[in-house]
Amino acid sequence: MDKKIKEQRSVWMKKNLGKRQRAAIEKKMTYFMTKSIKEITGKGPEVIKSKIDKNKIYIHLEGFLTPLEQSILNQDFDLYHDLIKKLRESFVNTNKQFFLEGIGEIIGHPVELTHLNNDLKNDKGIITFDIQQNK
Repeated sequence: MDKKIKEQRSVWMKKNLGKRQRAAIEKKMTYFMTKSIKEITGKGPEVIKSKIDKNKIYIHLEGFLTPLEQSILNQDFDLYHDLIKKLRESFVNTNKQFFLEGIGEIIGHPVELTHLNNDLKNDKGIITFDIQQNK
């Protein structure tokens, strides 16, 4: 992607958001994701942080595994790692539209889920969204 397109895609950040506004939006996204994950899985993350950076949104999660998932992984991490990873990917994909609509409504622009990284060994994860400026 050339530099001009990148600048156009992040223009909404430069024009519309000051530091306080950005912090308020990040706080709303954090609340939305925490509440949603807790309602769907029965347990919310222990720590969750949302960060807007140009045309990307990063949701950092810590302590998101349920007691059942932790128990299964503690029995034999190597054996059950792929199973729990698929379960978590399925959780996000099943609820993808809900997350896209919720985050999009908070920031006032459509978003697309572009990356999901779960570090099950350390009970941490990152969900990345791209802000779709021209849709």
